[in-house]
Amino acid sequence: MKTRLDTTAIVHTARMNENNINAYRISITMDHIVNPQLLQQAVDNTISRYPMICCRMVEDGYWFYSEGLDSLKIIPDTLGVLGSITHKNVYQQAMNIIYKDDRIILEAFHSVTDGHGAFTYINTLLYEYLRLKNSSCTEQVYYGIAPEAEYEDGFVVHSTNPKRPEKITEVISAFAFEKESTAVCPQFTTYRLNLKEMKNLAKSHRCTLNELALIMVYNSIFGMKSSEGKDVVLAVPINLRNKFQSQSLRNFIHLAKISLRKKETENSMESMVKEIRRQLHLQNNKEYLHKAISQYGRLQKSYIMSIAPLWVKNLLIKVADLFNYDKSCMTVSNLGDVSHMLPEVAQNIKFVDTMLAPRMNSPYNCCLATLGNYMNITFTHSNENDYFITGIDNWLKTNNISYTTYVH
Repeated sequence: MKTRLDTTAIVHTARMNENNINAYRISITMDHIVNPQLLQQAVDNTISRYPMICCRMVEDGYWFYSEGLDSLKIIPDTLGVLGSITHKNVYQQAMNIIYKDDRIILEAFHSVTDGHGAFTYINTLLYEYLRLKNSSCTEQVYYGIAPEAEYEDGFVVHSTNPKRPEKITEVISAFAFEKESTAVCPQFTTYRLNLKEMKNLAKSHRCTLNELALIMVYNSIFGMKSSEGKDVVLAVPINLRNKFQSQSLRNFIHLAKISLRKKETENSMESMVKEIRRQLHLQNNKEYLHKAISQYGRLQKSYIMSIAPLWVKNLLIKVADLFNYDKSCMTVSNLGDVSHMLPEVAQNIKFVDTMLAPRMNSPYNCCLATLGNYMNITFTHSNENDYFITGIDNWLKTNNISYTTYVH
């Protein structure tokens, strides 16, 4: 069965090439060494329940579709972070389950689903894996078929507001990370932060953990000379499912854009909290989000989109990229306390690490999740002259936050 993907699929695929693909990794560290045979059986038992996620990309010259896989073979972690997702193999398999030592890993092309959809599948997969591991019963549990609600294209269903969303900030001169003079492979470094200390710091400044994480990133960027006089724009994904009562497993997020200048905030944590909160509040308002969704929906339902071949759509997106339509320099994706997304299996998990592929014009990205006593933040970054990572280290030490690092 083929399912027509939303407009974001075209954006991700238009930007896809051998050096760039919008993918992500979710790495689950278990409390034991993973049994590959049982993991494969768990995949076999659950694959038919999630055809929206266990799928491959298909195109017909005018649009992109996903098609559920009949089988999916798990693979050992020998290809490196996000090495299993390439611009060619997404047409055979757009998602992979990987294992290494005590880790179970999911890698997926972002056209398929967002982090919420991926965790929905992971919860079922881990539950089945642990059932097989801990039970003498070999009878397969029947997981049924995917309900229609999971196929919903939220951008089309909820595109009923005719107005355009208001502009929150004016970006005059956007900051961009300097490009390396030579081809540099990105690194993925996870910081395991003491969650109690982070909560105490957030409480002392009357801010949330999400706001505190954004301040940490801004503080590091503001320490770079190239940020002087620039608007530093961070993209912050907002999960739309709760706002619009959606069960969709498709991509259903909105990217809020937070813009700050060093001279305006004077690097004061209090002033940064105030401005970040103001911008997030305005862009997290349901009416604003409804207008933003409707923009996508109208575009997707437009006559031009229905008749234009894929090569024209791809060309238009690439032209927009040339004019730097997206002025953000980094995505900061916060999945929050992931124990809520893994309720049946959280007690068997030690760590959850989430990684985003490098951005199209920059090797930098950021993804974070909390579990148990740790806030785990993984930075995608350059491995040469990395002043940004040095800035993160300095901020954590200045604020007396205990941490360890792990390079993937």
